[in-house]
Amino acid sequence: MFPSYTEKILSIYHDAGFNAYVVGGAARDIIMGKIPHDYDVATDALPDEGLALLGANGIRTIDTSKRHGTIVAIVEGEQVEVTTFRVDGDYEDNRHPTEVRLTRDIKEDVARRDFTMNAIYIDREGKYTDLFGGIEDIKNKVIRTVGDPKMRFEEDALRILRALRFSAVLGFSIEEETSRTIFELKDLLMNISFERVNEELCKLIVGKHASGVIRDYLEVFSLFIPELLRMRGFDQHSRYHDKDLLEHTLCVLDGLPEDRDSNLCLAALLHDTGKPDVFVMDEDGYGHMKKHNLESVKIASRFLEKYKFSNADRKEIEDLVLLHDTFPEKKPSLRRYMSEYSMEFLNRLSALQRADIMAHSDFGKQRIRLLEERDRKIREIIENNECFKTKDLKINGNDIMAMGVGEGREVGRILRLVFEKVLDGELQNDRDELLLYARGLL
Repeated sequence: MFPSYTEKILSIYHDAGFNAYVVGGAARDIIMGKIPHDYDVATDALPDEGLALLGANGIRTIDTSKRHGTIVAIVEGEQVEVTTFRVDGDYEDNRHPTEVRLTRDIKEDVARRDFTMNAIYIDREGKYTDLFGGIEDIKNKVIRTVGDPKMRFEEDALRILRALRFSAVLGFSIEEETSRTIFELKDLLMNISFERVNEELCKLIVGKHASGVIRDYLEVFSLFIPELLRMRGFDQHSRYHDKDLLEHTLCVLDGLPEDRDSNLCLAALLHDTGKPDVFVMDEDGYGHMKKHNLESVKIASRFLEKYKFSNADRKEIEDLVLLHDTFPEKKPSLRRYMSEYSMEFLNRLSALQRADIMAHSDFGKQRIRLLEERDRKIREIIENNECFKTKDLKINGNDIMAMGVGEGREVGRILRLVFEKVLDGELQNDRDELLLYARGLL
């Protein structure tokens, strides 16, 4: 049931007369028939007892948080967290207990956990300890808090997002009382650090069932992106769209490839958020939202900055939002496009645009030909080895310096001018032709 390195830890504790169990996500995954990514162990042995026991058996350990009952055992190059049963004290900040009391009573340890599906313990022999019906909830695909949901969420408000994340990833429904309490206590999420919200949202948004969770819990998500709320029921009055703005957006999210990551999913969620800001109705009753991408980028930028996304992630998401409605057709424009962005980025942009188009009305879906034609031309440029990066030029800085130009900005300026002519198709990427043009710039 367990990999050898986990089995070894369980056996060491068991043979010494202690109880030890695989717990948390690993136990949940095993019951669901999945292979866990990592394994956590809970035990009635105190940290000092565990350190001595593991050390006596030649196991290297790291005392990461002995005060909270956790040590790390390193076996076969793998790290396993081993935590003593514990009871959490009061939570004063809706996130962290003010104190932790270690215990040898498994019932006390189980009672402090978040959801029933995460409160299942499996021993070395494969025997389950399931005091709150977690196995039955997994079977029925239900997310339910351990005990009173109000108490669980007031202890740690991040559990609200964790519930939504599990629902989005696993496709489980949220039990009625648990769901009602999420709405009741959603504002507690404002007490959670921006970094932790970022982490949970990024895990949630890639879930196969994320669109349904966002739809059902829109009031929660609007705490982070307020503009989402006004998108519900927003009629675009356009023959290109047969859904309101929110439903269109969620369809885009659903239409992304299965291997999507959080940047691509967030770009899908944010790409049309600026439409209500620029919406105008013409005399014929048709809606127009010109330059909505620019407004959407502003909204995306505020969200990404507030929730502490890295500069690299911010740029990629903002660029995806900015360009989601852009389809250059002519070769010079495409070569410039390809000179500015990596092929990896352009492939991701194409995936977003395809999902966006397919979430349009049947009339709007006709735009797919623009995307397919553009992508065909990009492949053609690559297959024909056309120049779209300065490194692809048949001359380089050394050739410019050989003409008597000193090192520095002047060399770069001349190369850039040559490159611009090649991108525009006014010069062939032929060494003699490029050298002749470059000399004319001196």
